[in-house]
Amino acid sequence: EAGAQVRLGTACTGVERVAGGWSLTLVERRRTSAIDARVVVDATGRGARVGRLLGAHRVVFDRLVGLGATFAASDVDDQRYLLVEAAPVGWWYSAPAAGDRLVAMLMTDADLCREARLSTRSAWQGLLSATGLTSARIGGAVVAGPRAFPAAGQRLQREDVDAPWIGIGDAALAVDPISGSGVVRALRTAADAAGCILTLLGSDRRDEPLAAYEAARDRECAAYLVERAAYYGA
Repeated sequence: EAGAQVRLGTACTGVERVAGGWSLTLVERRRTSAIDARVVVDATGRGARVGRLLGAHRVVFDRLVGLGATFAASDVDDQRYLLVEAAPVGWWYSAPAAGDRLVAMLMTDADLCREARLSTRSAWQGLLSATGLTSARIGGAVVAGPRAFPAAGQRLQREDVDAPWIGIGDAALAVDPISGSGVVRALRTAADAAGCILTLLGSDRRDEPLAAYEAARDRECAAYLVERAAYYGA
């Protein structure tokens, strides 16, 4: 309604600096096209695909992966809460999903997952059976999974602050799900980015608003690392 053009099923395969901003190479249904933009926003999640194309690198804090499966449930009306349970190889969380389903996910380190082949259904269900509260809650049959998801915490580090692009959400700062703050942080970075983008569009000065935005993310990252240590310490 505001005038945005939505392109679904489209990949950005290249970003080139040009006069006045950027030229982006897009691929949609094997057709290649190009569009121009004054400011580029990277909202590609933990992969930070656009930022990395522009020379930024990810500072990774851990090797966390999630191994999740979906279960059929006859009724989830009395299960509308998220349960977290510690385990020797990490921790579990379970929660209701759409369509009378329950999802259970084991969060562990990638090396532990690889060595014990935890992504196989037999190993995964064996660990689930060893839990107390989580296994008691999950009573239905497996509908899908387990499937592995990358979940490593990371901060996107850019080399300069004079190029008009900005990372938001997990592309800027991806946090451990144990903090329960990923969605809030994503919304916060989007709100901060909006103000930064308006400043970039209305002024020739690029370094000051971008430097201020990145400094805010650095402070947020430092506070998160202290918070994460407190959670695991508990």
